[in-house]
Amino acid sequence: MISNTIKPVFFVYDGAFKNYAAAQMTRDVDLHLISKLRFDSALYIPYKGEYYGHGAPKKYGNKVNFQAIPEEYLCATEHEKEMDTKIYQIERRHKKFKDALNVVIICKENRNTGKQGQVIFFNTNLTLESEKIIEYYRLRLQIEFNFRDAKQH
Repeated sequence: MISNTIKPVFFVYDGAFKNYAAAQMTRDVDLHLISKLRFDSALYIPYKGEYYGHGAPKKYGNKVNFQAIPEEYLCATEHEKEMDTKIYQIERRHKKFKDALNVVIICKENRNTGKQGQVIFFNTNLTLESEKIIEYYRLRLQIEFNFRDAKQH
């Protein structure tokens, strides 16, 4: 309905829209989906081995270990008080999606307690930078806060 006035490029939605059908719907209307995956999602390295001529070619390599992501994918680090934050960006596959995903993983660790956690965002545009994916997802949250505040008034 708004395509005559502005041309959106990205559709940002919360984790409820973390499936292939949602990604395909956004791609069908020429948008890219930015959303969030579960913290324990099974992501796989794209298979790079040989094809032996039997059956369909393999798509999935080894599963991603969130505690041992190679440093070559590290985009940024932050150190605030007792928290260390590392941001990684990698192209990975998920078994619920047909195509590869642009994945941003934010790993946080509390230096005092040793507790770790991660947030995983994904995008269907494989060229979008990690900073933009994080920024656009934050904007979605801000819009929801504005709706909440407007309802209260």
